[in-house]
Amino acid sequence: MVKVEFISLQETAKRYSLDEKTIRRLVQTGRFPAARKMGRVLRFRVSDLEHFDEKGRADGRIYN
Repeated sequence: MVKVEFISLQETAKRYSLDEKTIRRLVQTGRFPAARKMGRVLRFRVSDLEHFDEKGRADGRIYN
């Protein structure tokens, strides 16, 4: 069985040096990997973020 690792919205915002509200907005507009709601907390799959880093941010920027 493969263990899936998740990080919180706060950890994700810190990882990308962005405000939590900015991360939420980017998710809503489809420009950032989708979050999963676990209880009342948003979580991001680490593998999705790694894929985003490799492929989705080729120019080093999130904004288009």
